[in-house]
Amino acid sequence: MINVTNIDVDLMPIISWFDSKLEDDPEGRVNNYTGTKKPNGAQHTVLQRDRIFHFLFAKIESIAKQNYTRYAITDVWTNVNLPQGYNKKHSHIGADIAGCFYVKVPEQSGDIEFETGERFTPKAGDLYWWDASIPHWVHPNESNEVRYSIAFNIKELQ
Repeated sequence: MINVTNIDVDLMPIISWFDSKLEDDPEGRVNNYTGTKKPNGAQHTVLQRDRIFHFLFAKIESIAKQNYTRYAITDVWTNVNLPQGYNKKHSHIGADIAGCFYVKVPEQSGDIEFETGERFTPKAGDLYWWDASIPHWVHPNESNEVRYSIAFNIKELQ
């Protein structure tokens, strides 16, 4: 089952943060694929010290607490999907819950699809989370703008 909620928060400071990172690194440090260049695998790491992301860490923490008594938020990273960029089919090996928060989502910037047959067109402010073993992918960004999102993994601790 894919869980979806919308977080009502001012996204402009986050979009500005992404924009500044993209200005510093015009290649976008993407983990997506464009057909003309290969990914460099270097993703922007989001740290809890970044004040503009505190609301998101609180929400990820609440998802973890709903599901597990003991857990770790093992990874949080950003995705910059440039025009024509997409994400290949994959799952999040080693995690129990995977998720993605959508920050900037131009029209036609790529649906997320799951091997379960579910396909979603995200909107800015949407937060999706699911069983990390479910294979999923992101369709090509057919807009002329970038799409920004923040992904995460949660692991149950024994």
